[in-house]
Amino acid sequence: EEQGSQQREAANQVAEKMLGLGQQLSKLEEQGSQQQQEVAQKLAAVQQDLAMQLATAQEQAQAAQQDSMAKLAELEKWRQEGSARLAELERWQQEVSAKQQAVQQDSLAELEKWQQEGSAKLAELERCQQEISAKQQAVQQDSLAELEKWQQEG
Repeated sequence: EEQGSQQREAANQVAEKMLGLGQQLSKLEEQGSQQQQEVAQKLAAVQQDLAMQLATAQEQAQAAQQDSMAKLAELEKWRQEGSARLAELERWQQEVSAKQQAVQQDSLAELEKWQQEGSAKLAELERCQQEISAKQQAVQQDSLAELEKWQQEG
């Protein structure tokens, strides 16, 4: 009977130890579950923060891209305006050059005409001077002849 009592006592001790181990295991599982929840919460917070940072970065990148596209469009508009103004300036330069050339040609033609007219008038003047000279000579000869005639008569 004593042996049975010892066995019961030993069985009771084993049962108490198993019960203690079970309680410890439950506590550990509970702590592990709490730690898992905390880790999951922290992970969710980190994921949410990263998602917000990513969204902000995407918004900034999109805004920068839109700004760049707007500046590029404005630059292209300025380039086109500059090209148009340059073409207009070249056209004006060509017009001015053509007008200058026309004026020079007109002036040269006018000058040649004046020179021709001047040459003709000069030739006419020389002819008139020769006629006057010839008439003066004839008058002088006539006057001399008349004078000699008067002297002879006188």
